[in-house]
Order: sequence, then C-alpha cells, then structure tokens
Amino acid sequence: MNKIIILASVLMIAACSKDKQAANEAENTKEEAILISPEQFKANDMSLVSPSKMSFEETISVNGYIDVPPEFKASISTFYPGYVKKITLI
Repeated sequence: MNKIIILASVLMIAACSKDKQAANEAENTKEEAILISPEQFKANDMSLVSPSKMSFEETISVNGYIDVPPEFKASISTFYPGYVKKITLI
C-alpha cells in the first residue's frame, strides 16, 4: 500500500513540475517587439525613411486572426432567425 501512495505522489509532483515548465516557456516566447542588431540592419540593406504613400502591384494572401481586448468584445443575438450584416457602434 505504501508503494502505491509513494508512486502516486511522485507522479503528481512530476505532473505539477511539467505545468510550471510549460508556463515558463509560454512566458519566454511572448515578445512584443522585434529586435534587429546593427549587423542585421547593414547585412539586409535596410534604411530608415519618412512614411509615404505607396501603391503595391502584388497581392498577398495570409492566414491568421485578429484578437480584440476583452473590454471591447460583445455578444449579439437577433430576435428572428437570420444574419447580422452590420453593427453601428459609437
């Protein structure tokens, strides 16, 4: 009986430590800025210019999603079956 209790407690401790490691990895991968070293800047022939309007002849397709902060999220419903096409907000 003691062996079962010891085995169960070792497994629980191991499981908890894996959760902490996963949480630390998630925190380490979250960055909000891209850092470019001066060597990378020079090697890729980058330059700083003032913003200007430009037209692009190529179109690109991308995948992804846009996430809004929780304070700006809303849930809507209709009284009758159908689709909501437009919502005018303040």
